[in-house]
Amino acid sequence: GAAFVPLDAGFPPERVARIFADAEPVLLLAHAPQADRFAGLGVPVLEIGAAHAGGGAQRQAPPADPRQAAYVYYTSGSTGAPKGVVIDHRCALGRLAWLQRRYALAAGQRVLQKTPLIFDVAIWEIFGPLMAGATVLMADPGMEADVAHIGALMARPGCVFAHFVPSMLEAYLGAAAPRAYPDLRWVQLSGEAVPPDLPARFAAHFGCELHNMYGQTETSEVAACEFAPANAPSVSPGFVPMGRQIGLYRLFVLDAGLNPVPAGVPGELCVAGVGGLARGYHRQPGLTAERFVPHPFPLEPGERLYRTGDLVREHEDGALEYLGRLDQQTKIRGCRVETGEVEAALRRHPAVRACAVVARPDETGSNRLVAYLVGDGDGDVADTIAGHAQAILPRYMLPEAYLFLDRLPLTPSGKLDRRRLPAPRPEDFEARATPDEQPEPGLEAHLAHIWCEVLGIRMVGRNDNFFAVGGNSLKSVQVLSRIRKRYEIDVSVRQFFAAPTIKELAVVVLDRLERLVASLSDADVAERLRNDGA
Repeated sequence: GAAFVPLDAGFPPERVARIFADAEPVLLLAHAPQADRFAGLGVPVLEIGAAHAGGGAQRQAPPADPRQAAYVYYTSGSTGAPKGVVIDHRCALGRLAWLQRRYALAAGQRVLQKTPLIFDVAIWEIFGPLMAGATVLMADPGMEADVAHIGALMARPGCVFAHFVPSMLEAYLGAAAPRAYPDLRWVQLSGEAVPPDLPARFAAHFGCELHNMYGQTETSEVAACEFAPANAPSVSPGFVPMGRQIGLYRLFVLDAGLNPVPAGVPGELCVAGVGGLARGYHRQPGLTAERFVPHPFPLEPGERLYRTGDLVREHEDGALEYLGRLDQQTKIRGCRVETGEVEAALRRHPAVRACAVVARPDETGSNRLVAYLVGDGDGDVADTIAGHAQAILPRYMLPEAYLFLDRLPLTPSGKLDRRRLPAPRPEDFEARATPDEQPEPGLEAHLAHIWCEVLGIRMVGRNDNFFAVGGNSLKSVQVLSRIRKRYEIDVSVRQFFAAPTIKELAVVVLDRLERLVASLSDADVAERLRNDGA
């Protein structure tokens, strides 16, 4: 009957401390390598896998109630601190029950589990198959974005279900070689808007159904749009539908006064569903009252309506089209980010007098954060501020570029005018590179060229950290894909994360090349030389 709060071992200590202060957990479970990190937080730590003496008094567990909290997920908060979304057992079970009805999982079948525990899709990947007697097929730690590893798991006998964030599926399709997935029946998307061409690209690689899901941590998934392989390329031009309501949920497109708007007219998507909404935000009654409002058309007294903040319109056929956000929330590689929290972290640095953070699409259409700063700034100061942010925020919330301005543009009423913030230039993303540390000729120079192509910059130093010059997990997939094509070797995502500089990566690549050469016969070498000459 108790609730859990998932944490990431990679969270900065300050973020962990903030979550602890808000959640007040009574016990922390951690593997031995991470356990020491939490020793000073005043919470007993139980090392997973460690031997524990028995003989303690056995307590009778209290009766569990569906209305008790099941878990609290901390998401980015607009006030400058993460906010905890409290989900009870009834809400979680409603989603799991729909999963079982729709997919009818059974013993002998496997569901791929690759979502980090700090994202609630992991709940469905784990408890969905377990409730049905099916098997959880877990990706290796640190390999959740490794194309070769994930592809091999989906190709295993019995693997019938996998989930992707759309940007990760795009990266997978761009890097994966053609292969068969003998038992894969469903691939599910959620977390981001789906690019219009993605269903057709999916159908060209996979032979199974593609399901686009829409929902929030506060509700679980509430809408679905399903594509069979035959009809995936024929979606409506210009957008991929968010889908129609599923399970116990009812969806409404409303104006600011919570009045329904006609088909074709933009409005805020609001969600209802008796027993299907989160309890609210932990210790934030004001924010809870703002987002969970009394339902104007209730099915039962006291029913609530969740205001998603998503701007949509409903087409004549009932399909919902996503148009954007009504606030400053955005998604970075499927992760919810409130730019207000990033701004609050940056403003804590003494060199920052004012700042604004916006999400801007890169050349592939994926969002990346850009910070606009007012202060006494140059490249060295930007590095200091970036290091300050890294000590506070998780990696997916870190800006990829820092631009210094004399002042922030304002509207006539004195509010920030985000539309007048200048677009970043390629050199803005190069600002933290150290090109004076030139890569050595040969292998290092070739790897640097690959980095620059993927990151969209012109230069990189041999000791620059990939993630400090605009890299992220999805771009690392592109780098490794190009290395595979260029050198015919495989470098795993985990190896790359452990060697994220040109100098270190060159050592890994050279080792893989030496192993490859050692495994070749004289005939193999001659054949490769002939092919290279051709």
